[in-house]
Amino acid sequence: MKYSVQLGFGIIILLMIASSGGVLYQTQHANSIVDELVSVTSTKIEYAYIMRSAIFQRANSLHIMLTIDDAFELDEEIFNFHALARPYREARSQLLALPMTERERLLHDRLRALAMASQPLSEHSAELMQVEAKHEDIVKALNIAREQRAPMFVALDELVSLQKQYGHDALTKSRALYDETRWAIVIITALVLALSFSISIYVSHIVARKNRQLLDKNQELEIASDKAKAATDSKSAFLANMSHEIRTPITAIIGFAESSLFGGQTMEMRQKALKIIIGSGKHLLHIINDILDLSKIEANKLEVEKIPTSIFRVMKDVEDIVKPLAAAKGLDFNIRYSFPLPEKINTDPLRVKQIVLNLCSNAVKFTETGHVYIDILYRNKDNKLIVEVADSGIGIDEKKVKYVFEPFSQAEASTSRRYGGTGLGLSLSNDLARTLGGLIEVDSTSGAGSCFRLLLDAGKLDSLDFIDTYLPVDADQPALSPLATVALSGKVLVVEDNDVNQKLLTLFLEKLNVEIVIAENGQVALDKTKEEEFDLILMDIQMPIMDGVEATRILRQRNYTKPIVALTANVMKEDVEKYIEVGCNGSLSKPIDTKIFFEVVSSYLISGGDANDAAINMGGEVRNA
Repeated sequence: MKYSVQLGFGIIILLMIASSGGVLYQTQHANSIVDELVSVTSTKIEYAYIMRSAIFQRANSLHIMLTIDDAFELDEEIFNFHALARPYREARSQLLALPMTERERLLHDRLRALAMASQPLSEHSAELMQVEAKHEDIVKALNIAREQRAPMFVALDELVSLQKQYGHDALTKSRALYDETRWAIVIITALVLALSFSISIYVSHIVARKNRQLLDKNQELEIASDKAKAATDSKSAFLANMSHEIRTPITAIIGFAESSLFGGQTMEMRQKALKIIIGSGKHLLHIINDILDLSKIEANKLEVEKIPTSIFRVMKDVEDIVKPLAAAKGLDFNIRYSFPLPEKINTDPLRVKQIVLNLCSNAVKFTETGHVYIDILYRNKDNKLIVEVADSGIGIDEKKVKYVFEPFSQAEASTSRRYGGTGLGLSLSNDLARTLGGLIEVDSTSGAGSCFRLLLDAGKLDSLDFIDTYLPVDADQPALSPLATVALSGKVLVVEDNDVNQKLLTLFLEKLNVEIVIAENGQVALDKTKEEEFDLILMDIQMPIMDGVEATRILRQRNYTKPIVALTANVMKEDVEKYIEVGCNGSLSKPIDTKIFFEVVSSYLISGGDANDAAINMGGEVRNA
């Protein structure tokens, strides 16, 4: 039966295609003939009217000459009279170039003969007026010319009438074709309906079954739609909150930057403003990095590495950041280790630090009094390292706990208004934990604090060396930047299109006592390398005219061997790999980390003097290309 239905529908479709194709071909063929005929007819009528108008205007011009007394005006009108012959000739030429019937050809021959008889008389009348002949002679000539012109108007009117008759005939033919096509369509429709009715009963129960399936699908779609709407609402709320979170540090940056320009500012006040600007900038960068990380996770492009990692080193970094925040609120902060613990685990130290910092930042943010504790322990049965972050803060209602890991949301709608935050931290931390082969658990009671538990896979090291004690050491003294330890020598080409970045890089490099040349795009950089020798090129990537990737590729093709370091905000793994592939020796990210910047520059340039001399000498040569 199934194949019978398919066969029946196939026959219907073939009949419809075949008959419709035939009807459409016949109709289109007829319509094309009619359209062409109508188009040609309309064009002929237009040219006939142009010829008629030219004859009429020439006659009118003769009568105007009769009333003119001024010789110059008469000459001008005579010139106009002769010029009116041109549209007549052009229209006649166009008309004769079109296809015509025998009847039309006879009319054109008649028009030609009439024109040969009439136009000399009109020309004669114009000549009489030009030589100022007697008035009665002129009037007599005009009357004779008018009598000879009258048949021309009649012939042109006949030509127009003939074209209208052809147009009417074409319309009649079109109507006849339409009637034939209509009957063909009626017959085809009746045939299709009859054939369709024979299989309609069988098809009906198939449709009913499909309808039941569609109802089930609709219910699924409604559920999915509700979820999508909820997600959209959450994202809308997130965007509004994100606008606030981004504008807040920007407000501080702009405000304190402007305030530092006010008169009467002490050095201490300006230094305080600068510290606030730097802190706000880093906070803004943290927000942007969270958003980018979330986007990478959603696109399955988040990059993690698993290397031997000291959890003690990671927690020391966390302590250096979180302890001052807790102390500022008067909170007790402590890291407690439950030994034995593995000396190292196999994981990504950067991402672990990011997760723990997010958990600790939330704990400090939502705790007004009491404590924030971090407990570290190892669970041997499943090879898990457990990091618990417990606080005595506001806690989370039991019904709201399940929402804390949803992106763009917080447990309470008022939370972001009171405490701030993007609503991304816990979601991002949970995703990072899963990427590392772990997860985050939460125990919380409203008003009684929270405990977030990070379970990390310790990894497959050859052997886990456990230790029974850990003695914290003082924080490493910050390494002196190259600026404070050594002066350099050499010439650096800074390829950067942004004026502000040019000034910033110049400021940094001047401290190192090196010679600086500025190029605003890749093409200028290529020209400069032909003229001068450089010890290092700092190459921006996105620039007008020629970008950094293309400029580096061309330089390497020219066998340019000096180091080139990419300086860009595009530092995803695939981007960096592309820079290296075209010939860059390394890359530096924007915004610029001054310590890393000085280390990289120092690694390529030669020591050139005493550090004190470098600190005093602020006058590195700068040239703009």
